[in-house]
Amino acid sequence: MAEGTRNLKLLTPIRGDGEDAAEIAELTFHEPDLDDIIAAEEESTSETVRAAFLLSRMAGVPFAVFRRLKARDAKASLDLNEDWLGN
Repeated sequence: MAEGTRNLKLLTPIRGDGEDAAEIAELTFHEPDLDDIIAAEEESTSETVRAAFLLSRMAGVPFAVFRRLKARDAKASLDLNEDWLGN
């Protein structure tokens, strides 16, 4: 694992977009930079959407794909990165 990254093995893998899209079974999050934070704030006034959007950028996964996470995996993503999210 690279410095400034964290890994999360998903309980329920998700699939990327497209017919031949790969299954995503693990996410690697990078520490967010200011651009990630600003983009998330510009995305929505909803705290849930803002956090999910930021996490998707941190994981390098398109937001439309990241939204497919099951609730337990979403909570685990939040818990793992809580200190980076400023919550």
